[in-house]
Amino acid sequence: MNPLLPLVLIGVLLAAGCATHGPDGAAPSGSAPVFGGYRDDSADPTDTAERQAVAKVREFYDTWSRLEGDPVASLDQLRAVADDPILTAWTEDILVRRSQSIIGSGAFRVVDATATGAGIPQRPKDTGASAWVHVRVCLDISGLTWRDHDGVPSVDPKRPQRVRADLTVRDHAYPDPNGWRVTGDAAPQYAPCADS
Repeated sequence: MNPLLPLVLIGVLLAAGCATHGPDGAAPSGSAPVFGGYRDDSADPTDTAERQAVAKVREFYDTWSRLEGDPVASLDQLRAVADDPILTAWTEDILVRRSQSIIGSGAFRVVDATATGAGIPQRPKDTGASAWVHVRVCLDISGLTWRDHDGVPSVDPKRPQRVRADLTVRDHAYPDPNGWRVTGDAAPQYAPCADS
């Protein structure tokens, strides 16, 4: 037997022991996957889903604003942020405005977006159930307008400056974080935000 072998084994064991603790000496709370970033195994699935859904809502309004202002942009971009029934309804709305040469300018500004409820399947791979999150949104639409080809505004000048949306955001591929899509809005048109 090689006389250095016990020393090498002790060195390997010491190095392995040190690697199981963070720089502050505490054990890590998550694990690092083989590829990609840090995964926090201690995160509550509902909290994670709510954060992902709220992020998708913000992305949805950014995409919608961009499409309203560019009459030649492909409406297929909506598929990355919305799903039916709202996908079809909003695609048709944009197409009607485009057919009438009505172009948007400005942008929706999300003042607040808060998850108000969630249905997160405990065993999604076994049940095939989708996850859903309800998100209440307050939008500032004061900087958003639509004009026809003559430059005449085509929006109600008496509309409120802040409106509420009560969105349903679903993930049919849950727990895939990229599966979230806005699917419905239960708020009436021009419903005021709670603080308005």
